[in-house]
Amino acid sequence: MPGAMRFVVVSLIALFFVSCFNDSPVVTSKGEPGRLVLVTSDQLYHEIDSTLDKVFYEPQPWLAMSEAYFKLSKMDKDAFKRSFMEYQTILFLITKENYEEFKILVPQIASADLEAYFNDESGMPIHINNKYAEPQKIYFLFARDAAEMKEKLLKIQDNLLTTLYNNEVKDFALRLFPNNADTSNAKFKQIKSVLGSGVAIPDNFELLKKSGEFYWYGERFSNEQQGIFCYRVPYSDTAQFNDEYLFNYRDSMMKAQVPGPREGTYMTTSASDVYPRFSEYQTINGLYAKKLRGWWTVQGEFMGGPYVLYAVLSKDNRYIFFFEGFIYAPNKSKSKNLRTLEALGYTIQ
Repeated sequence: MPGAMRFVVVSLIALFFVSCFNDSPVVTSKGEPGRLVLVTSDQLYHEIDSTLDKVFYEPQPWLAMSEAYFKLSKMDKDAFKRSFMEYQTILFLITKENYEEFKILVPQIASADLEAYFNDESGMPIHINNKYAEPQKIYFLFARDAAEMKEKLLKIQDNLLTTLYNNEVKDFALRLFPNNADTSNAKFKQIKSVLGSGVAIPDNFELLKKSGEFYWYGERFSNEQQGIFCYRVPYSDTAQFNDEYLFNYRDSMMKAQVPGPREGTYMTTSASDVYPRFSEYQTINGLYAKKLRGWWTVQGEFMGGPYVLYAVLSKDNRYIFFFEGFIYAPNKSKSKNLRTLEALGYTIQ
């Protein structure tokens, strides 16, 4: 089948796949950020378990400690039906050998279309939304047998991890602020009244600093902190979305607004190759945006941690709105809290 025609056929199947199996959920989904419920037969687990660990325990490159993309809850059909149907992110691994066992949990698909899924050697999983809870995504990855499931998982690993990760973070934002309640969030309105754009911030974050158009919210623990910065810059040229400009502008704001523990010290961005920088373009609530990741440090001090930053072009193209979440938690896991901060960025409007 020609590539273009095959894409159309698979796309039509996917639309049917999503629409035919989508009941109205009645509960809010469960699961901490980074938790992936993985469901398949015991036999398939036995054959591909080491491959699953290799794929899903891949460390996140923007964290200094070796923290995997996902924590797996591996289970069979019965365990899933007993306790895990309401989790936010679920992945079924389906082969021809175990299809009958899982048939009741898989949407009804015409035989010819199902065969196409089994035979697609490099295809990504199909997903459905909000079957048992909301927000929720349930993915189905098909392969003919265990050997081909191994090959497929390794072949699509990067794309699969990125897709699962990004969708999980976006859905977690809906769990934190469902039904667009973010626009009525007190801090959203507080920020929007001054900066023209707003972002929803949980109640446990207090305002630590307000200086002109710069906001700093924080949640403090013993020797730990989660922080949020919001500020803006007038927009005049597309070059302002270049990585160099965005990182440099961040550093200028941190130097001016975020002092370190001693006089003359201030927050900046690490230039070490040990902590690489990442960036990607995105669309957030219809707005043009760029997401940056890096490692903050304090000039002249041995302090640091990960941050995620969104630079979002305003609807009227007059300014770029900056939202940043950062973590200071020496020698502790940072993945779950960083994902939570990252999720808040998807409430920007």
